[in-house]
Amino acid sequence: MKKSTKMLSCLLVSLLMLSGCTQTPADNNNQSSDIKDGTYTASEKGYGGDVTVTLTVSSGTISDVAIEGADETKTIGQAAMPELIEQVKAAQSSEIDGVSGATMTSNAVKSAVDAAMSEAGFTVDANTVIGEDQTLTTDVVVIGMGASGSMAALSAAEAGANVIGIEMTSTLGGMGNAAQGMFAIGTTLQEERYG
Repeated sequence: MKKSTKMLSCLLVSLLMLSGCTQTPADNNNQSSDIKDGTYTASEKGYGGDVTVTLTVSSGTISDVAIEGADETKTIGQAAMPELIEQVKAAQSSEIDGVSGATMTSNAVKSAVDAAMSEAGFTVDANTVIGEDQTLTTDVVVIGMGASGSMAALSAAEAGANVIGIEMTSTLGGMGNAAQGMFAIGTTLQEERYG
C-alpha cells in the first residue's frame, strides 16, 4: 500500500511539474497593430463535412467563438464543440489541446481558427511552443497513463525505479476507468488484501 501511495504521489508531482508546460492564454506576442475588430469566419474539412469557426474580435482579442459542423458525428465531433470553444477562448489562439476522440474535428477547428485569425490581422505562427523547457532526471518515463501505462508505471515504481508518467488528458487510467474490474478496484479482492 505504501508503494502505491508513493507511486500516486510521484505521478501527481510529475503531472504538476508538467502542467507548467501546458498552454496559457496568448499575450501580445501574437498580435500586430493591424488587428481589426469584427467577425471573421473560416471553414475546414472535419470528419463528416465542413467545420465552420466564427471569431468575434473586440479590442484586439477574441471575445467570442462559435463553431458549427452539422455533418460531424453528433456524439463525438458535435459533442466536443463546446469544449473546443472554451479552449480557443482561453488560449486566444488555435494552440489548443483539442478533444480526445474528436481529433479530426479538433484539427479542423484549429485550422479554421488560424485562418480567421489571419483574416483579422493576428500574427499566426503554427510552430509557436508555449511553456518553458525543463530537465528532469528519472529512471523510467511512461508516455500515456492509460490502463497499460498506469500499470507499467506502478510496476516500475514498486520495483524501486524513479518514474515519471506523462498524460495529455486530465484523467489517469484512460479506458481502464470504464473497466475497473480488470484491476480489482473496489472489489472483495482489494478489500481482502488492503482492508
